[in-house]
Amino acid sequence: MIPLPRAVVATLAVLLVAGCASGTDPTDPPARQVEWTAMAESPLGSRGGVLSAWTGEELLLLGGSTSRPCPPGADCVGPSAEQLLTDGAAYDPDTDMWRALADAPQTLQWAVATWTGAELVVVVPALDTEVVQPAATLAYDVAADTWRALPAGPAEFYGRGVWNGSELFFPISETTYGADWALDPATGRWRELSADPFGGSFDRSFTWVDDRFLVTGLPMSDVGGSDGAPYQLAQYRPDTDTWARLPPTAVGFWDPTWFLADGRLVNVRQDAYTAGSDLSLSPGGQLDLATGVWSPVPQTELSGQELYLGCQLPAVGPAGDWIGGGGPILVSLDPPTTTFVDNCAGLTEPQLAVWTGSEILMWGGPDAGYETYLNQGDRWTPPPPS
Repeated sequence: MIPLPRAVVATLAVLLVAGCASGTDPTDPPARQVEWTAMAESPLGSRGGVLSAWTGEELLLLGGSTSRPCPPGADCVGPSAEQLLTDGAAYDPDTDMWRALADAPQTLQWAVATWTGAELVVVVPALDTEVVQPAATLAYDVAADTWRALPAGPAEFYGRGVWNGSELFFPISETTYGADWALDPATGRWRELSADPFGGSFDRSFTWVDDRFLVTGLPMSDVGGSDGAPYQLAQYRPDTDTWARLPPTAVGFWDPTWFLADGRLVNVRQDAYTAGSDLSLSPGGQLDLATGVWSPVPQTELSGQELYLGCQLPAVGPAGDWIGGGGPILVSLDPPTTTFVDNCAGLTEPQLAVWTGSEILMWGGPDAGYETYLNQGDRWTPPPPS
């Protein structure tokens, strides 16, 4: 069974309360329009759970399954072996054309994919339930359109991989699951990282800054809390495998999505996504790495139901003047402002989104009735901040 993540539950709860309390018709959209342009028709069939990556030139889509979408708040059975897919395709936004990719050597369900600048490294977990899938680490060479096998990862669960130029680092979301690991894709060597100094943490995130990682995590003692807690902050140096604690953040519960932007560690969460109404912490924040000073990030003035009707983009990170942390709001730190992303054309809830540097590309997701997945994509160039 696949439960809805607690962050999504908290988001939906707050948005529904805001919509009921406003006294306005929740079907009235904000008075803003976004011109989405359809991407060329994809050669891939309808699917969910697709692995994706932006190479700097192409959007890569790999694998997934043909299982039915799981509606919000529902418990759903995972895909069967017959529903898992191994094919893939690449989209070039300059030509608006797709090309087929070599099939993956095996299924990639619940895998983690990271682009290194030359290869897409995919870490696949072992499944031994209704679906049997061996653990594997695979590297896809885009130029040669070939796959190679690396030693399987030594752990069962990994978070999003982070590339520092020589190794891939895989933080775990919660320290009760085990240790963090690093992989050298050139040699296939895995190494275990020393434990962070938080003494047990969850909602952890690694952000690469120059020659070190900035690591955030919430203390395990705050699991289940509703009135907020600051993220703990530490520095990890991979060359010495050592940690140093830093002053805690000014950012509270439920959004472990952090980015590096203009010399700042940034969390762009908005008010509507906070876990409760009595938070004393900032709903988003930025740390100036040169001065060590925390300050707020710009917040939207839109109501909860307006945000609910916007384009529910996945986190797309920083590019140009904007940062997208997930949901319908893009944030600019300089000038300090936000912009609303209107309903996503024909995509109810896009499955994936990437920045190209000037455009947002989004693809897939469920149809409006959660009957099947879509296999279409759209693109949009955000206006400059004002």
